[in-house]
Amino acid sequence: LPPYAGPAEPSALSVLIRRDYAVAEPPRLLAQAQRLADIDAGPGGDGSTTPVVGTSVHAALGVLFGEYEPDEIASRHKEFGLEEGDSTLWVSAAEALPEPGEWLGAPFEDADPELVVCRFDVSAVFDEE
Repeated sequence: LPPYAGPAEPSALSVLIRRDYAVAEPPRLLAQAQRLADIDAGPGGDGSTTPVVGTSVHAALGVLFGEYEPDEIASRHKEFGLEEGDSTLWVSAAEALPEPGEWLGAPFEDADPELVVCRFDVSAVFDEE
């Protein structure tokens, strides 16, 4: 990263996180997501539940990430059939918080490396060195 060029005493912070995962065990992911969907749906009129996930990994990921916070998924990734890849966390300084919803359209677009106070990276490439 370039040298820090942000405010000496920031009054606001942005924390940018990226975590990569491989879908290592699709059946486990599908089963966990279906279990969550069944709990949310409750029993049908005849005591059965309607399958929501089926065989769609895409639907299963939507259920999983809709139910759990990213930090919980990170701590329980194996349980969900996911395998950790690289990750990074940037803490960036700011003068003030942005207006609510201001950055939702492009959340990482304004990541200025000169405002990064600290950065933490996890990668298999470090294990190889």
